[in-house]
Amino acid sequence: MKRNNTEQTMNDLKKYNYYTHFLDAQEFAIRVLANGSISENVSSIEVYKNKKWRNDDRILRSFMNLNITGWITDDDQIDMAIVKEHIISGMTCRTIKARNIAFEKHKNQRYGIYPYEVHLTNVVSVLLHFGFNFKDDELIVSAWLHDILEDTDFNKTLLSSYFGENIRGIIEAVSNHNDGAKTKLENKRITFIKISGNEKAIIVKLADRIANVEFSLLHGNIEKLNNYKEEQFLLDELILPKIKTDKVIYMYNYLKNMFAL
Repeated sequence: MKRNNTEQTMNDLKKYNYYTHFLDAQEFAIRVLANGSISENVSSIEVYKNKKWRNDDRILRSFMNLNITGWITDDDQIDMAIVKEHIISGMTCRTIKARNIAFEKHKNQRYGIYPYEVHLTNVVSVLLHFGFNFKDDELIVSAWLHDILEDTDFNKTLLSSYFGENIRGIIEAVSNHNDGAKTKLENKRITFIKISGNEKAIIVKLADRIANVEFSLLHGNIEKLNNYKEEQFLLDELILPKIKTDKVIYMYNYLKNMFAL
């Protein structure tokens, strides 16, 4: 009986097309049963809310208004596998999508002797360790994607289209400035000035730097550690005065104290 129920659930999932919709800064998964285009012959439309597929007039009306005005089309469908993981894990669909894209785009890159996804996972883990969680959607998405503009062919237009302008702003801020006419330290200063103007970029950069320093300590990479030490005065000057919460101050002090080990 249980097996039949599972098979029925799988069959039900396959009947629908899936989308995401943001309302009141919250993401909702939407499923649509339609004969043809989303804009015609819709026989069922539901939102996943409070662990159930249900009707919610306000959310669904907002979603369909975007469809009618052309902001959501059939091209905006998301993969059923992403929706299933969202339901099981509680992660937002765009967090899962960000992780999947990051793993794909960085798949041929290395982090020391490891696949680059090890570093990306470490950065997300740092955020979780310091008390952020998957409800901090923009932070977690940005952690997965923090190197995607700098190190891959993924462009700013796609970043905006898939993840919104706020996340694009965070990723642009943390991406290293690279002017060949300037010294490495001058480029770093420009990068940290960019970061200092975006509160969430500060958090993502601190998580990135903590992950890198921890990894360097663990693997005895003295050269990398010295580079990070040499740059710390820039963080003291440009980043520290912009930190607004005790949680982020704690992250900052944790990073700084590692250089005394």
